[in-house]
Amino acid sequence: IIANLIGNPIHDLLDDNDMKRIKAGQMRVRYPPQGYRGHWVIEFLLPYVVEDDEQGIELGALQIMFSTKDIAIYARQLRLKHLFYVAVVTIALTIFINPVTSYLIVRRIESLMETITAAQSGDLAVRASDSSRDEIGRLGASINRMIEHISSEHNKRVQSLGNLAAGVAHEVRNPLNSMSITIQYLKDIIGELCETESKDQEAERDAHECLDIMSRQVKELDRIVEEFLQLARPTVMNWKIINLNDFINELMRNFSSRLEVGKAELSCSYSNKPIYTKIDHDKLGQAISNIVINGIQAMPEGGELFVKVSEDIENKKAIIEISDTGIGISQENVDRLFEPYFTTKSDGTGLGLAITHKIIEAHNGEIRVVSKEGQGATFSIILPLYDIIHGEK
Repeated sequence: IIANLIGNPIHDLLDDNDMKRIKAGQMRVRYPPQGYRGHWVIEFLLPYVVEDDEQGIELGALQIMFSTKDIAIYARQLRLKHLFYVAVVTIALTIFINPVTSYLIVRRIESLMETITAAQSGDLAVRASDSSRDEIGRLGASINRMIEHISSEHNKRVQSLGNLAAGVAHEVRNPLNSMSITIQYLKDIIGELCETESKDQEAERDAHECLDIMSRQVKELDRIVEEFLQLARPTVMNWKIINLNDFINELMRNFSSRLEVGKAELSCSYSNKPIYTKIDHDKLGQAISNIVINGIQAMPEGGELFVKVSEDIENKKAIIEISDTGIGISQENVDRLFEPYFTTKSDGTGLGLAITHKIIEAHNGEIRVVSKEGQGATFSIILPLYDIIHGEK
């Protein structure tokens, strides 16, 4: 073993462990703690054969040193590059993931919330549209099953109530019919007695007046029973295709005398072309009449009733707007306007607008109300248009 290339004895460079590695022909890597000439270095000791003869193999060690200054600079630059790349990738992923997350998660959850809100508002026909197989899709399926269960139970209760109502109405109507017949019979008897005996015209007049009052009350009770039945039992439709302009024009003629008594003026506006829709003539007439009568009653000192017929071609809808200049309706009452038995009138049953709402729904339509207290009210009835050429809605 000889000295290194710079003339230092090899024993000054190597300890016993290093000597063993060199003799075994292994490279040695070291980091001298004292450095070299004031620089931090990395040191490589490479074994090599000096002489190979009959006396044996003589080994040497080649000492190579590299300054670590450039390595530190390179490592620092490499770390900065890595940080830059990580920042760029993070920003890119954020920009990409945000809309994806919004679509895949947030928007879908918002859709489920809208479904739940609609169901809470009473729309039990609404269903969640998410049919995927992930967690949100399964949640949507669970919500649909819950709504279907609630709807089924609601329908059962409504059906039970309808059966009860029909039974009660039947039991009430029977004695009403009997009373009506009896009143008419009493009128005939009193008339005969007055003619044949006393001929007391005043007594006859008083008796007839009392009987007339009883007769009117019986008719009023019969009307209430009929409304009760109409609300409780299923709506059976007798469909007919009509021109809505002609239908409304004919219907409004029936209110001329009532409008004169109520000091209200009627203005009608019709479409320039026929608007065809499929309706039950009597039922839709009843629904519109209920709204018109309410409008007249809301203007006790007179006012204007405006009826407009138009169409929404884009959405394939026929629209009937009925506006009055009456006392208006508070927002609190607007929200409850179509509830059965809710009324703001002292002599009302609260069934008229509930029946109107049911009739419009049976026409696959929609009814909306816009009103403020003291500013009148506008009722909008929206019905599907009928394609008279192709025979389709």
